[in-house]
Amino acid sequence: MMKNNVKYIILFFVFLFSMIFVYIPFRMDTYVNYGFSYGIANGQIPYKDFNLIVPLFGPFIYSILLFFNKSILVFYIEQSILLVLFSKLLFKMMDRKAWIIIVALFCPFIFSFAYCLFPGYNFLILFEMLLLVYLHDNNKSDKLIGFIAGISLLTKQNIGIFILLVTIFYPFLKNKKQSLVRFIYSMIPVLIFFVYLLLSNSFLNFINLCFLNLYEFTGNFQVKTLYLILFIISLFIVFISFFNKKDKNISYYYLFGYIPIVYPLIESHHVSLFLFFAFIVMIYNMNFKVTKLIPFISFIIIIIFIFLLDFIGRINYFKFKFYSFHNFPAELLPYSVKEEYDEIIKYVPGKKVIYVGDPSQTIFFSSTTSSPLNMYYILFKGNQGYNGRKNLIANIKKEKNTYFIISKFVVCYDKGCQFDMSIPELIENNYKLVKELDNFSIYYKE
Repeated sequence: MMKNNVKYIILFFVFLFSMIFVYIPFRMDTYVNYGFSYGIANGQIPYKDFNLIVPLFGPFIYSILLFFNKSILVFYIEQSILLVLFSKLLFKMMDRKAWIIIVALFCPFIFSFAYCLFPGYNFLILFEMLLLVYLHDNNKSDKLIGFIAGISLLTKQNIGIFILLVTIFYPFLKNKKQSLVRFIYSMIPVLIFFVYLLLSNSFLNFINLCFLNLYEFTGNFQVKTLYLILFIISLFIVFISFFNKKDKNISYYYLFGYIPIVYPLIESHHVSLFLFFAFIVMIYNMNFKVTKLIPFISFIIIIIFIFLLDFIGRINYFKFKFYSFHNFPAELLPYSVKEEYDEIIKYVPGKKVIYVGDPSQTIFFSSTTSSPLNMYYILFKGNQGYNGRKNLIANIKKEKNTYFIISKFVVCYDKGCQFDMSIPELIENNYKLVKELDNFSIYYKE
C-alpha cells in the first residue's frame, strides 16, 4: 500500500512541475478555462455575466479550490489531483500497462499528447469516458453509469451527447430495462443544471451561447495536413482493430462517439485529444505482458521528455524568464513584455476596460487587477451566440467612457482564423489613441 502511495505522490509532483515550468507551449486553452472558474469563484453568473460556450460542470469543478485562493497554481494543483485519479483508474483497468499511457501523457512531439495534461473540459471528457468504460466492464451500477453519462453531457455538449447515446443504447437490444435506468439517472444532473439556469435567470443566455452559436463557430474550419493524415491513419487502425475483435466492447463505441472532437479544428490540439483516447483504447484491448521494470523505465522516459523539452525551450525561449504577478506567480515572458504588463496593470484600476485580443491575456489582466469578467471575455468567432459578430460590433459601438486595450500578439487574416480582425480595426479607426506600446495599444471612447 505504501509503495502505491509513493508512486502517486511522485506522479502528483511530476504532473504539477511539468504544467508550471516545462510544458508551457502546450497549455493552449488553460488560461481561458481558468478564467471560467475564476469568474464563478468571484460570484459571477456564467452565460449572464461572462460568455461561456460549454455547460457548467467543468468550470464549476475547477472553481472549488479557487474560492479559497485565486492563484493559477491552485488551478494546476486541482489538475494534478485529477491526473493522479486518472492514473489510478488506468492502473485499475490495465495494471502495469497503465504506465504506457502515463508516459504517453508526457509525449511532446508529433502527436502532442501533452495537451491532455492541462486542465479544462477536454481533459474531463477523456476522464469521464475512461470511467464509463471501467464501470461498464466491471458491471458497476447502471444508476452510477447513467449519472456519469449525464455529467459528460454537462461537460461538453457536442461530445457528451454521443457519450450519452452510447451509454444508453449499447445494452438496449439485450436489456431495455438497463438502458432505461441509465437514461433516467443521466437526467438527474441535467435537471439540476436546468434548475440552476432557471434560478439564475440564465437559461436563454445558455441556449444562445452554447447552441445558437454553432453556425459561426463551425465557420472556423481549419485543417493542418500532418494532423489530418494522423487522424485518417488512426481511424483506419481503429476500424481494423474493431472488426477483428470478437467482443466489440464499449470502449470502441465511446471512441467512435469521440470523433467529433476534431471538428471544426483538425489541428494539433484536437486531433491529439482523439489520438490519445484512441491510444488508450488500443492498449486497453491488447493482450501483452509488461515487464516488472516498467515503473522505473517509465520514469526514466518521462524525465528524458522533460529534460529534452526543457532544453529545446531554453534554446527557443532564451530571452524569456519567469516573473511573478498577482495570481500568476510563474509567468514566462521576455523582460520587455513584462515591463508592458506592469504598465498596463498600473494603468487599468478605476477604469472601464475591454481587452481585445487573446482571451488568455484578458484573464491574465483581469485576474492580476482583481477585475470581474464580462461578455467581451472571449472575442473569438462563435463565442458570442447567435449573430454574434454583428451583435458584438453593435455592442462595442454603444460603449461609453471605455478604454480598449488591443493586443498586437493576435494578428490573423486567413479565412479559418478564429479572431475577427475587423474588431481592432473598428476601434483603431474610430476611437482616440491614448497610449502606444510595442505590443499593446490603448484607445479611449467617450
